[in-house]
Amino acid sequence: HNNLGALHLRAGRADKALHHYHALAGMMPDDAQVRYTLGVLLARRGDNDRALEHLTAAVHLAPNDTRSAQALALVEGQLMRSASPQQHANTWQGIP
Repeated sequence: HNNLGALHLRAGRADKALHHYHALAGMMPDDAQVRYTLGVLLARRGDNDRALEHLTAAVHLAPNDTRSAQALALVEGQLMRSASPQQHANTWQGIP
């Protein structure tokens, strides 16, 4: 699933990548990279409640990973502002 998820992500097929990363998170719940990637994919779709769950887990699993901490801060900020879906999409442009 990891290779397929990454392949779909690089090809711009976020929905297919999301499917594979969901499966990975179920199989590898303690993998910070998987949780980070799933959190970012969910946030890009505007699903900030679920993104928050996965990004919080990523930060707890890898507290020195600044990408996870930054992504978590963005999601928390978006939840506080209750931005529109288009604003969510614009925020996540260029975030790997």
